[in-house]
Amino acid sequence: MTEANDSISNDTHTTVEATGPSFLNGVDISHFQGSVDFEKLKAAGIAFVFIKATEGGTLVDEKFAVYWKAAKAAGIPRGAYHFFRPKGSVQAQIANFVNTVGSLKVGDLPPVVDLEVPEDWANI
Repeated sequence: MTEANDSISNDTHTTVEATGPSFLNGVDISHFQGSVDFEKLKAAGIAFVFIKATEGGTLVDEKFAVYWKAAKAAGIPRGAYHFFRPKGSVQAQIANFVNTVGSLKVGDLPPVVDLEVPEDWANI
């Protein structure tokens, strides 16, 4: 890293200057958003999207496959997330997520776990 000019250097001594803002805007979506126009998201400056794939050990988000394909087609980097249920079987949740998402492709973002619902965490 060089001093105060937002540059990145690697071992070959190539320097890349940052040309945009120092942050990226992204969204997370699930079936609750209904129909999503990924071209409009891209035009609005959305740089990435995380898409709900699964919840618990059995639920698959009904829009995951459609959103996953559409994000790729629009050229928006995509990642999948799992809504974790702490009282459910961890192994079943892992299997549900892996079976739904499949293999990640070059350019896909790393998987994410969504931890919510504070009452689900009581007495654990």
